[in-house]
Amino acid sequence: MYDDPQFLFLVAAGSSEEMLHRPSREVIDRVVTEGKKNTRIRWMLTGIYLHAASDEARPEIATAIGTMTESNPVSQLSVRK
Repeated sequence: MYDDPQFLFLVAAGSSEEMLHRPSREVIDRVVTEGKKNTRIRWMLTGIYLHAASDEARPEIATAIGTMTESNPVSQLSVRK
C-alpha cells in the first residue's frame, strides 16, 4: 500500500498540499527534514503542485525533492520491512 503511486499521490495532492499552503516554520522544517531522510516522503512531494505551496515553503520543498521525479517511483523506494 505505501509503495502504491496512486496512494502516495492522493496524499500529496490532498492533505500535503493543504498543509503546505500556509505552513508554520516548524511544519516546513519537519517536511523538509523527512523528505531528505525518507525516499517515500521525497517521492510523495513530487506529487505536490508547488504553486499551491506557500512562497516560503516552495523553494525548500523543491530542494528536498532534489532530482527525484515521479517516473518509476517504486524502483527508487527502499523496501520497507
